[in-house]
Amino acid sequence: MGEMEGASSRETPSREEIGLMYARYQRLQAEAESVAQQLEILKMSMGEIERAVMAIEEIEKGGTDVKMSVGAGAFVDAKITNTDKVMVTIGSGLSVEKDINDAKEFLKKRKDNITKAYEEGSKTLRELTQQLEELGRVLNQYLPK
Repeated sequence: MGEMEGASSRETPSREEIGLMYARYQRLQAEAESVAQQLEILKMSMGEIERAVMAIEEIEKGGTDVKMSVGAGAFVDAKITNTDKVMVTIGSGLSVEKDINDAKEFLKKRKDNITKAYEEGSKTLRELTQQLEELGRVLNQYLPK
């Protein structure tokens, strides 16, 4: 913001100041794109967790017949033989077996953490967008059309 304020307090900013503002605009734009990509990944993770919790809840109701992915969009009919335990990934490629209720709670907590990160990222993106709009208005006054 300091660069924009300096530009508004004078008649016309120097070429160097305009160049610095434009470089800042590009950095902000790249950062906003990166945050937007991270938000998409978080959104996909939240959906995946929701589907896992729903599947666990179906298993708790007695649903043991499932379609199991074997890769490349192919599925086979399968029957769950142990409905008391669930394997969950805990990070770094490690998985642990958990009681079905513990697994469900673990996934819900994970989703809560991801939701918080999504909300923080959304706030950051809004702030970056606002900065981009403000800087863009200033630059539009001085850059050739």
